[in-house]
Amino acid sequence: MTILVLPWATNMEIKNVNIRIIDFDNSALTRDLIAKIESSSYFRVQFFGKDIKSAQNCINENICDIILELPNQFERDFLQFSA
Repeated sequence: MTILVLPWATNMEIKNVNIRIIDFDNSALTRDLIAKIESSSYFRVQFFGKDIKSAQNCINENICDIILELPNQFERDFLQFSA
């Protein structure tokens, strides 16, 4: 039996995930989060908007892999629970 291990040839990182972002909060925190997502090599932002139906169509038509929904009061709740 021969076992060949090539750790440098395999990479378990997932990159270029098509993401649709729905930002209902539009706060400084969510804008900063979106900017970080956009600058990442892991995600490709397909569209911004506030329409859930079109986001679901994005998934159904295989344009998007995931949807990130940032709800109203996201920043307030985040700051409240992180304190």
